[in-house]
Amino acid sequence: MGIGFFQQSENKEGEDDKKKDDGGLFFKRLITSNYDTVGERQNIMLRSSREIAYSLRHTYPLTVLEVNKYMSELGFRTVYVDGEPLWVMYERDEIDI
Repeated sequence: MGIGFFQQSENKEGEDDKKKDDGGLFFKRLITSNYDTVGERQNIMLRSSREIAYSLRHTYPLTVLEVNKYMSELGFRTVYVDGEPLWVMYERDEIDI
């Protein structure tokens, strides 16, 4: 039998189903807590869908198509730089108290 091998594989499948059922809620919360759709020029960041998916690969694995879908739903816009579509995101300022 082993040390919980069957249980781990069942949980992993359940986690994948949970990710698909949430409609990208975790991704949307993560993005909106760190980035805005508008902001000051000094806070602008340009990221491709591939970069976003790669940076979240261990936390919340997504395909490039899912990133495109969720970013569009959140209202982020794209610009083309050298023919590559990049998401325009503005880093949120942290408030020092």
